[in-house]
Amino acid sequence: MARIVVTGWRSDGLFWSGWASHARSELRRRLRKSLNCSLATLRAIERRIKDRVVLTLDDVDERHVEELRHILEAVGAEVIVDRV
Repeated sequence: MARIVVTGWRSDGLFWSGWASHARSELRRRLRKSLNCSLATLRAIERRIKDRVVLTLDDVDERHVEELRHILEAVGAEVIVDRV
């Protein structure tokens, strides 16, 4: 298992690009695949990402760490991956 820490959010225009729109639509599916938690917890995480809040994602499945990191970076997150 790994931990992904969102330390901040970029304020550049990438957040509103076409790829970022696709990344936002893929976010729910990637979170569901990567995290082992309840649906309510996933919704809370999505809300925090949408509100651009600093957060920590614990117990991320090792197989999905890189794809989740790419999606988060595409929507403007500054990410640190900590392999536990």
